[in-house]
Amino acid sequence: MDKVIESYHYDRVVMDLLVYDQLLEEKKAVMVIYLALQYFRCVNGTDSGDWFKCSYGEIKQELGTSSDTFTHGIRRLVDVSFLEVKQTTNNVNYYRFVERVFEKMKYIVLHPLVIKKLFGVSKSALRLYLALHVFRIEQKLEGKAPILVKREDIKIFVGIANNTISSSREDLYGLGLIDYERSSEGKAPMFYYILEE
Repeated sequence: MDKVIESYHYDRVVMDLLVYDQLLEEKKAVMVIYLALQYFRCVNGTDSGDWFKCSYGEIKQELGTSSDTFTHGIRRLVDVSFLEVKQTTNNVNYYRFVERVFEKMKYIVLHPLVIKKLFGVSKSALRLYLALHVFRIEQKLEGKAPILVKREDIKIFVGIANNTISSSREDLYGLGLIDYERSSEGKAPMFYYILEE
């Protein structure tokens, strides 16, 4: 398996909206471990069966996650049928994301360097960033088109309280992931721009 593991490399992560909805229900560690594995799938490459290898050491270096948290996150992703695992004896496991094909499925597309930036943000900022992709999809927009979002929409659909919307927005802005401006209607709603994908 090792001889061909570098055969296929990917420059983007595609997450369907059903996966997104499920991840919103999970703890932050599960969300981030899912994204980290997607990142290493791109970086490490896969074999012809779409299996990729990733060690706990790689995850710990990027996330600082304890082995117990990592094990729980993997188990949870397997339980919800997002992931398959082949265990080895040398602390390097092989993983494969479960492919699901649905007609007219909508997808969030993320690039590996964006995912890496998201590793260090709060759960609220992570949820806000992914939600902006969903709002853009629902508004049938593309690229850096302005996304008009009401504060109430973020509270209802993302589950972020008013006092953390601003700090989450500033965190993402500081990383160069988004920009924003007031709409002509005043303080809210606001226009958001996704800068990097």
